[in-house]
Amino acid sequence: MKHIASKTTTNFYSKIIFFISISLFLFSCNHAEQNAKQKTGQTPMMETIETQEDLIKVAEDIRNVLSNQLKGWNNGSVDTFMIGYWNSESLKFITKDGIKFGYDRVKDDYKNSYKTKEKMGNLTFENLAFTPLADNNTIVNVTGRWIIKQSNIEQSGLFSLILKKIDNNWKIIIDHTW
Repeated sequence: MKHIASKTTTNFYSKIIFFISISLFLFSCNHAEQNAKQKTGQTPMMETIETQEDLIKVAEDIRNVLSNQLKGWNNGSVDTFMIGYWNSESLKFITKDGIKFGYDRVKDDYKNSYKTKEKMGNLTFENLAFTPLADNNTIVNVTGRWIIKQSNIEQSGLFSLILKKIDNNWKIIIDHTW
């Protein structure tokens, strides 16, 4: 009996030591990750988004960008519409036909496809959804539906935009439209 009791006691202490070791390991990993984030200026999302108002503010700022794009489009100005895009050769525009790179290429394609205000029609967006992608709220995904009404024709599709806060302005850096 003595042998069985000591084996049970040894097994019990082994489990406790194992549990404490795992706990300390997980704690140290989390602590190291927090220190690394503090050194790089990153903070966990829960610490950055302190209130629902923060999310609402981000969404409002991005809605303003999209609203200005709609105004530009509906006034027949591709140039004004393009202000919402990142003016960079790294801008990506993705459609069913492939990937286009660069602000100038995207702008030229819009101008070639929509040469007149009548061809541009009236653009609206529906079902907008906002999802922060970065801990510091500087990258956001916006999904929704676009609708263009031209005299007797209506076209529509879906989009997924990646916006980044660049120089304190929200800019579309990747546009998936189909």
